[in-house]
Amino acid sequence: MKMTIEVAQTLVSAGYLKPADVELASELLANITALAEAQETLDRATRDKTYQDGVLAEAIEAGDVDLEMGAYKDREDQQEDIQTALDQQEQDFTMITAAREKIAAASQDAAAALLAAGLIDKASLQPIAEVIATDDGDDD
Repeated sequence: MKMTIEVAQTLVSAGYLKPADVELASELLANITALAEAQETLDRATRDKTYQDGVLAEAIEAGDVDLEMGAYKDREDQQEDIQTALDQQEQDFTMITAAREKIAAASQDAAAALLAAGLIDKASLQPIAEVIATDDGDDD
């Protein structure tokens, strides 16, 4: 997740928060540790899934070459690598789903903290939670 100051500035840009409240909002957001932890888990699982995509592609390609060359034992080894990568991807998908659920819940908590501090109005609670949840740290 982006630094909490950047999240608060995003909320200002979206019209949900006053510029004068950025520092306090940033401090409140920083206290929602579940949000940062879930985002770290999501990032880690996403990176691993991307890595497993590469492992899978390489194993499939090597297995095809082994098959063409008649190296059936090597092909069996590649099949094991493929299955291992698929198993790891399944675990990554499970972690990604759980992390997204935690991010959604923690984003609700973060928005509620901003509401409790009087920084936002109740009508903005859900849209702000969505902004916080989707603020995935990409600077693009």
